[in-house]
Amino acid sequence: MPTEITAAIIGGVAAVIAALILVCAQSVKNLNTRKQNAPKDAWIINDAEKYTKEIQYMLNSAKTDIIVTGGTLSDLNVHRLIIDEIVKKNITVRLLALDIEKDGILDAYNNLIERSGKVKDLLHLSRFEGNENIKINKLDSLPLAYFIASDMESQNGTIMAIHLLSKGERFLCVRVTRSDNEWYNLYHEQIKSLWEEGCLYSSSKAGTITRPPTQAAD
Repeated sequence: MPTEITAAIIGGVAAVIAALILVCAQSVKNLNTRKQNAPKDAWIINDAEKYTKEIQYMLNSAKTDIIVTGGTLSDLNVHRLIIDEIVKKNITVRLLALDIEKDGILDAYNNLIERSGKVKDLLHLSRFEGNENIKINKLDSLPLAYFIASDMESQNGTIMAIHLLSKGERFLCVRVTRSDNEWYNLYHEQIKSLWEEGCLYSSSKAGTITRPPTQAAD
């Protein structure tokens, strides 16, 4: 093989290796940066009572709006009185539930959380219908985390991400505010994206798909 060709091949391989090293170095740098900027307000919840109190805290902290995303959202029935009170204050409540009425979704969700729930449909959300301050969407994408966000668009916004752990019995909770910058922006965009992908829920139109009005995603 001519010397020039051999040198060219070696040079090309060296360039690829150098590029990979740079990519790896940048990845490590980004990882370290994220670790340094990680939110301090994070904890593990493995107690149903503590989980309920965290949701109550987030609901009560809302001044203008609250959004709750999750699985079936059947747990919200425990908080219905609080929700009734906050909507009386003209606080907008947005609920985004997993569309377990769609074929295959319920089984996939039960496999994800490694247990079989008692809830088989979304009829429990019908009690929140009929109030102009409450908007309900449904989504057929399995959740990797639940979100509760109060006043998300304001400077005083707070987002709590509840990441699913083993068997759905333990949760990693992360609460962030605007001061957490990149984490807040990350969760903020995720929540907006999930809401915009959702379809309007209606207990009288089971199985139908209706896209929400554009302004509902703002």
